[in-house]
Amino acid sequence: MQCETALFCYKCSDFYAPDCDRGVLWSDPALDIGWSVKEPLLSAKDERLPLLKDIPPEQLPEYKA
Repeated sequence: MQCETALFCYKCSDFYAPDCDRGVLWSDPALDIGWSVKEPLLSAKDERLPLLKDIPPEQLPEYKA
């Protein structure tokens, strides 16, 4: 069974601040995600997202165990 639609929700704690907008290219090989789609419909903004290796460490979230 294939799903033709998706529901996506954002959780925001304040007004949108474009200078704080971040993301990773969906097809980054470092993420090793087996996507079933090869050519998704992306916004121009999402097409230009960087690879994880190209994101400066200070812009990555901190994870603590």
